[in-house]
Amino acid sequence: MTKKLPFSTFTIALFVIHVSSLMPVHAGQLAVGLNYPGLGVRYHFNDRFALELRGQYDSDENVIGMRAYRYFTRNKLSLFAGIEADYTGFKLDIIEGMGYAAEMFAGGEYNILDQLSVQLDIGPAWVVLRDNTTTASVEGLEFVVGIGVNWYFGGNR
Repeated sequence: MTKKLPFSTFTIALFVIHVSSLMPVHAGQLAVGLNYPGLGVRYHFNDRFALELRGQYDSDENVIGMRAYRYFTRNKLSLFAGIEADYTGFKLDIIEGMGYAAEMFAGGEYNILDQLSVQLDIGPAWVVLRDNTTTASVEGLEFVVGIGVNWYFGGNR
C-alpha cells in the first residue's frame, strides 16, 4: 500500500502563493544562488513572490527542479515558505533510475550585504524513485534542509 500526499495541500499552497503575488514592489529582481551541492536562478515577480530554477549535481545523482517562494517579509531577515517540484536521475553500482520529489519548505534569508544573502530552509519532501532495469520502486517522506548563498542584481531594491 502506498501513501499519497493530499492534492488539496498543494492546491491550497498554490492558491496562497498566487494571491500573494498581486502586490508589485520588487519586480524584476534576479538572484544567482549557490546551494549545496548546486546552482539556482531566482526571479522575483514582486515583493512577495519568486520562482527559482535549481540544479544539483552529485557523483551518483542529478536533480533539476522549480521552487515557488512566498515571502512574508523583505527586510534584513526575510522569512518565506514555498513549494518545490524536482526530477532526479541516479546511477549507483547496481541500480540506475529516475524519480520525482515534491516538497513544502519554510525558512529565512539574511542579507549580509545589499546584494548578498545567506539562506536556510527546511521541509518535508515526498520522494518517489524507480529502478530502470526492474520494476522496483520506493517512495516515502523525507525531511530536507537547504542552505545557500544568493547574489541579487537588477530590479527595484
